[in-house]
Amino acid sequence: MLLDEDQLTDLLDFLDQHLPEAGCDHSLSLVRTWAEENEVDPDSLSSSLEHFGGYCDCEVLANVEPESIF
Repeated sequence: MLLDEDQLTDLLDFLDQHLPEAGCDHSLSLVRTWAEENEVDPDSLSSSLEHFGGYCDCEVLANVEPESIF
């Protein structure tokens, strides 16, 4: 995982807050927004999240769990 536990928790909180209003467009658009705002390389983060089953914003929220990674 590219992120540390605190960063991942922050990303998941961001998705939890923004996904209901934005909806999932079957991409990692919200993840990319968070990455750019937090100075994390969006492409590297996308690859890392896909490894854990996060192929779009809603799958990141559903499948990527800090407890199972750290």
